[in-house]
Amino acid sequence: MQYLCLIYQDEKEWQKLPPAESQKIMGEFFAYTDSIKKSGNHAGGNALQPTHTATTVRVRQGKVATTDGPFAETKEQLGGYYPLNARDLNEAIQLAARIPAARLGSVGGPSRHGVQDMRYMIIIKATKDSEAGVLPPEHLLEQMAAFHGELAKAGVLVDGSGLQATSKGWRVRYRGANRTVIDGPFAETKELIAGYTIINVKSRAEAVEWTKKFPNPTLDGSDCEIEVRQMFELEDFGPADAIDRFRELGMSGAEKLS
Repeated sequence: MQYLCLIYQDEKEWQKLPPAESQKIMGEFFAYTDSIKKSGNHAGGNALQPTHTATTVRVRQGKVATTDGPFAETKEQLGGYYPLNARDLNEAIQLAARIPAARLGSVGGPSRHGVQDMRYMIIIKATKDSEAGVLPPEHLLEQMAAFHGELAKAGVLVDGSGLQATSKGWRVRYRGANRTVIDGPFAETKELIAGYTIINVKSRAEAVEWTKKFPNPTLDGSDCEIEVRQMFELEDFGPADAIDRFRELGMSGAEKLS
């Protein structure tokens, strides 16, 4: 994921620095840039000219007005920016804290930049045929293979599989601290699933378009439904030690795939 860090500083304070000190700080910026390039976190960035070279543009009632800098009403001015590649907000904050401006002025953000990938699960509901262990006919397998081939070619396929009948499965029932294993089959077919496909896309609209192309999963093409659910990403839960442990296990969802 990309995050944008905005570097703010007091131009007057910067101009007061002795040349040796300002050169030392610039050297720290160069070293920081080199380090994030090596780590793969660098996605661009640049320093900005002082505000006396700037111009603001305002549109009021259809009329354009410009004002030349400098601008006295701001204590700190935008002096530069860094777009950063980071796996999540926590890493972006750690990277931002290392920017030299963080101890001289301030670093705004990091704010999410660009489009975040989203994972969706396409759920195929069970039928009497799937629960009876009846295998899909060849024409249906060919349709499924072609569709999943399209997903793979487009780079949005994450995973997918059919599930065996519940007669080969079991449930675990929780009663306080007790655990009870209940063997299948399970009679409530409408609540069961027979397979799934996971896709990684840029938007809900894109997910809808793909799911509209999903082949009818029934053996005879009869009326049916598939269900689609968006999956959580670790960043949805905010910073927490437990979330960091999941991340260390590689369970970063769309962040890892993007």
